[in-house]
Amino acid sequence: MSAFSGVQGGINCTHILALVPASQKGAYHNQKGDILQNILADCSLVMYFFYVCTGWEGLANDARIFENAKWKGFSREGNAIYPGDPGYGLRRGFLIAYDTVRYHLREQSLAHLRPQTKEKLFNLWHSQLENVVARIFGVLRCQFQIVNSRPEYHLN
Repeated sequence: MSAFSGVQGGINCTHILALVPASQKGAYHNQKGDILQNILADCSLVMYFFYVCTGWEGLANDARIFENAKWKGFSREGNAIYPGDPGYGLRRGFLIAYDTVRYHLREQSLAHLRPQTKEKLFNLWHSQLENVVARIFGVLRCQFQIVNSRPEYHLN
């Protein structure tokens, strides 16, 4: 994907199960009632973690977690570019897909559909790059089943 030669990895958040005191459960639950923590990860295109920020309540949005990580010293190499979802907003170093043009890898692939416009092609390439964070967490969940179970200890 030479069109994205400056891309060095992906940044995104994912949710995993958490154990929190009863007084904090409101901020950590999702719509299904699960108690989750939101984890920010920065990883390379070859699926190595560069940075992980854990412990955020499940309701925290990605941009807030990212800003806090920057405040705590997270920085990227030089002029690195990362594909990101619209939750990070328009900011330097982030490549955001066209939000008015939908391109879903799985659905388009199953239907054998090819992009018909330059915007859909851009979103296809973007989606493939951004997918690296989901893939690395998928591998982590398969290799370490403990990540999929409710923890025995509080986040604190």
